[in-house]
Amino acid sequence: MRICLGTSDFTSSPWYWYDDLPPGQKDPDLGHFSIQRDIDLHIPAVTCEALSLNPDLRLFASPWSAPGWTKSSGSLCGGSLLPGCEAVVARYYRMAVEAYGELGIPIAAITLQNEPLHADRRYPTCYMTWEQQLRLLLLAREEFDRHDLDTEIWIFDHNFADASAFSEPILVDPGGCAAADGEAFHEHDGQPDEMGYLWSRYPEGPVFLTEHSTWGTGGMERVLQYLRDGSRSYKAWVTCLDEAQQPKPGTHPSSPTFVTVQRPDPNAVTYIPEYWLLGQIALCAGRRRAH
Repeated sequence: MRICLGTSDFTSSPWYWYDDLPPGQKDPDLGHFSIQRDIDLHIPAVTCEALSLNPDLRLFASPWSAPGWTKSSGSLCGGSLLPGCEAVVARYYRMAVEAYGELGIPIAAITLQNEPLHADRRYPTCYMTWEQQLRLLLLAREEFDRHDLDTEIWIFDHNFADASAFSEPILVDPGGCAAADGEAFHEHDGQPDEMGYLWSRYPEGPVFLTEHSTWGTGGMERVLQYLRDGSRSYKAWVTCLDEAQQPKPGTHPSSPTFVTVQRPDPNAVTYIPEYWLLGQIALCAGRRRAH
């Protein structure tokens, strides 16, 4: 499952990050770093409960934006990563992984930026070129190795259509290929075979479908197509909202989620048919691994 490093576009709280500062201020030493907002929102507590129910659950984490003071917009929303800020962002990610680890929550992997080719002033986003991501990847790998973190680093985390143009230059670089533990993909544009092509070219780097939701039996066939094209995962986004598909302060709509909480009674939870269909796929995949 995916957790967010800081806020995403589906949240009940104002946008926040782990080193928020007033406009114009910077904190290159990360002296104000804290995940207390996550703690106040009970995110680690709920995550720990999930892990207690299923100790085999693996978590990967994605940031929707680097700290605003590392970006051209000066804000979590929109803009691009400023040149020369890769080192502080790499250190920031390492500190986030460590902070969760101290709470008993192992982060198996992180992606370096959710949808790096998209920037929108209306919600947390951060544009990042492949050249910047390569520099960030190398610096994050140094940070993780220096602090004995076994958290994997997955590159890209965006649409099939841009997979080769963004990821392949990173994987062609010997340092980048050695530092990347995998590639992450979304299906909002393009076809799964574009992920499969990259996997066939660089089979030593596993691929993961980290964001999309499918519907009906045709959707489940699409999930099987992801697996046929090499993906080791299917991450339905978003997993859980209320019956009005809220909270949603961002710009993107959501269809009914697999798990739906009823606002009049938060203890009342319903499951749509795709929840059970996905369970069938998971069960079959588990049996296949066992044999």
